[in-house]
Amino acid sequence: FLRIAPYGDGVELDLGDSANTRIRVTSAGVDVVSSASDTLFLTTATTQALPLPDITGNAKLLANYVNISDSEFILLLAYITYVLFHPKLPKHNLPILVIAGEQGSGKSTLCRIIQMFTDPRTTGVQSFPGNKKDFIVQIQHCHVASYDNMRAVSAKMSDLLCTASTGGTSSDRTLYTNSDVTVQRVHCFLVFNGIHNFVLQPDLAQRTITITTDPISEQCRQSEAEIHSEIEKHAPSIFGGILNLLSKILHHLPDAKIIHPSRMIEFVRWLAAMELADGVEPGSYQEIYHNSIQAAQLDSLMDDPLAARVIEFAETQSDGSWSGTPDALFREMLTNGFGGFVSRGRHMPDNATSLGKRLRALTASLEKQGIHLKFTRGKQRKITIKADSYSTKNTELNGEL
Repeated sequence: FLRIAPYGDGVELDLGDSANTRIRVTSAGVDVVSSASDTLFLTTATTQALPLPDITGNAKLLANYVNISDSEFILLLAYITYVLFHPKLPKHNLPILVIAGEQGSGKSTLCRIIQMFTDPRTTGVQSFPGNKKDFIVQIQHCHVASYDNMRAVSAKMSDLLCTASTGGTSSDRTLYTNSDVTVQRVHCFLVFNGIHNFVLQPDLAQRTITITTDPISEQCRQSEAEIHSEIEKHAPSIFGGILNLLSKILHHLPDAKIIHPSRMIEFVRWLAAMELADGVEPGSYQEIYHNSIQAAQLDSLMDDPLAARVIEFAETQSDGSWSGTPDALFREMLTNGFGGFVSRGRHMPDNATSLGKRLRALTASLEKQGIHLKFTRGKQRKITIKADSYSTKNTELNGEL
């Protein structure tokens, strides 16, 4: 196993130190094991040691070193504990963490802090590779891979990230052969940071957890060396608190109730158990994640010129709905204040047939934003577009986030 292995109702963690120390976390508690472990772990040239935990520690000390909101700190703790409980097994879905923020807001520092308490590596936070093969090689021998300054991701690479999140394989012709095939597992926790929105595919947005770093004033700015030195002093206490929280979540996991289901249902259940562990209102943590997903999906849709046009078109209808043939819809969008609809770019359809096909692909994502598309057949094909108040709420929510 890489860093994390199943053990009873919990996990065994490889600390990665020279003494081969292991940490066992179950619903009964946290134990440090220095001998008598039967679990085999793979260590590589890049493996670095996790902090030796102080079992009486406090995870909330971590809040002193990350400049994010209180609600997003909850998502951060949930993500870190989730990472420490889930080995890279085919049955597990691994949500993708996206850290957004303006220049100099501590995005890279946050990535390094996450690595410190999940899977420290000498590779650190890397540049995103330019091709599929390099990406797969990078994620083969780590539990968590972090990437810096993301700007844009192609549609094919976006699909590969989705595969890495939910688990899958990639097959290529074996080198120096004509017919042999090499199959590689594509499955890893991924952490990205960047100023620009690179999550443009709604399918990818459904798999992400988005955290936004706050701006840092010049008076409060510290060097990364200073931050690293300070956090190292408290690392055993922080890591011990994280492991204790993980144990409490495991205790409550069987009783967790999902109130706001989403694509990454395992993570939602994890949040539900964390609500019980923290003694807060059921559904409150799940709602934070649900709203974050909705906002991320809306962002990805608004970056799609066609989806943005459809949302605008639907919400300008007097009764919130429109129905007609694909030809009529295409003409309506051209004449009803949408003169730039056909911008002769590859992102926009240039005829009614193309419009219908593209809309089908956007149906599920638009549904999440309260824009309902229905396709019917009779003597003529018909498209019905209906907007409810939910899309307006999402627009307001996105502005707040």
